[in-house]
Amino acid sequence: MAEAYFDEAPFVIKDFLSYMETIKGKSKNTVHEYYYDLRLFFRFMKVHNGLEENDKDFEKIEIRDIDIDMLKK
Repeated sequence: MAEAYFDEAPFVIKDFLSYMETIKGKSKNTVHEYYYDLRLFFRFMKVHNGLEENDKDFEKIEIRDIDIDMLKK
């Protein structure tokens, strides 16, 4: 997995992507696409849950603070 993605991603995504690549044997391209989809979903969830303003540039929403408790909600 590319280092840039690893720096931007919260632990829950890093753990999942690492599992998909090393244990499940998914290709790097597949793992990257999973990351893009999860990043988009987490950004949406932050706006939907009121953790970010609706008018904020979607591409600039940070997801590093996503944790398992937020996912459980």
